[in-house]
Amino acid sequence: MSIYLLSAIVIERPLEGRLTDALQEAGATGCTVVPVKGGSARSGQWTREG
Repeated sequence: MSIYLLSAIVIERPLEGRLTDALQEAGATGCTVVPVKGGSARSGQWTREG
């Protein structure tokens, strides 16, 4: 039986390199980086443009 772990990590763009380096060092077998166009939080809706 294999056990797989799927995680979602949300960070700001400037930290992307540090995160992917850390994932590789930790033995992660892969990752996917996707752009975020917008969303919403307690302060309301937001977009990538601000």
